[in-house]
Amino acid sequence: MISARAKEAVAGGRSMGDHHVHTKETVFDGSNFVKVDKVRVQGLSKTKNDFIVHQCKELFGAATFKDVILSCNDVKQKLERAGIFRSVSVIIDTSKGPGAHKDGLDIIFNVKEGKRLSASAHTAVGNNEGSLVLGGKLANVFGRAEMLSLEYSRGTRQSTGYNLTFFKPVSNELTRRLTVRGFKSSAEYLLSSFRETGRGAVVDYMFPGPLGLQTFSWEGIWREVDCLTRTASFPVREQCGHSLKSSVKHIFARDTRDEGVYPSRGYLFKLVQEFAGYTGGDVKFVKGEAEIQLNQRLFSDIIFSCHLQGGLMKSMSGDSVRINDRFFLGGPTDVREKLCKYSNTLG
Repeated sequence: MISARAKEAVAGGRSMGDHHVHTKETVFDGSNFVKVDKVRVQGLSKTKNDFIVHQCKELFGAATFKDVILSCNDVKQKLERAGIFRSVSVIIDTSKGPGAHKDGLDIIFNVKEGKRLSASAHTAVGNNEGSLVLGGKLANVFGRAEMLSLEYSRGTRQSTGYNLTFFKPVSNELTRRLTVRGFKSSAEYLLSSFRETGRGAVVDYMFPGPLGLQTFSWEGIWREVDCLTRTASFPVREQCGHSLKSSVKHIFARDTRDEGVYPSRGYLFKLVQEFAGYTGGDVKFVKGEAEIQLNQRLFSDIIFSCHLQGGLMKSMSGDSVRINDRFFLGGPTDVREKLCKYSNTLG
């Protein structure tokens, strides 16, 4: 909510023992030249001043009243996107007091900080099983929109996993984010009759580029592959055991969709390059993936959507690519028709 007010009360003559109060009202339109004198943010307790100043500094560059309105809306969206405030409202008022300019404005942000500690519990379905997921979150850890979260899951097939994640804006810029994550995960591939358990860490840095979002990351994973059944094929059994993967990855994404899950318009173009084995580990390969999604509303609620995805990888060690590094087709939105004669394949 953004509200503007510009009134000055002036005491006039007497009538029936009462004061007449004449109200002089200043009308602003978009072309009024104004100057922002002060910006105040009320309701802060845990958030640091330098973080707030960085988000609000663009307000002092506004030259007209229209610019002020647009800048206030931008700053309001930034504060909401930080994820540490329950509510944000804006009041624009004329400047008062010593040092106030004739066309000066005071801008007041009223915020309510959210809870610092929260917990959650929910169920999830994935990896061929149902899971109970318990989580906790510590928000605004150091007062600059940092977040620390922990999730623990236990599945119906006795699998367990955890995910400890910490992320923070870089240089108080919300569009630049550094994320550090430690995890344990497990996945079952029933058609290939093997299970993979991974324990590792990921560090990634995300920032906006001139054409889209860029992400650079490093991940180190200790992986264990074992057979699900005694009938697993010999090629699958040969892949069982431990391996250590250390890789660097670059992701480029340009996304103009109106929604991420069920978009009605826009497109997604994504490129992923991964180089494993050049920073350590016992697996070495080069892998590339590309993804394109197009969405267009035809009429009413009829939407045309096209999704193409492909990849290519090559082992750089002379050995064949391990089964848990290969591509596996499938997904809830895939429509495929294939006659399978043999099971327990390598993918």
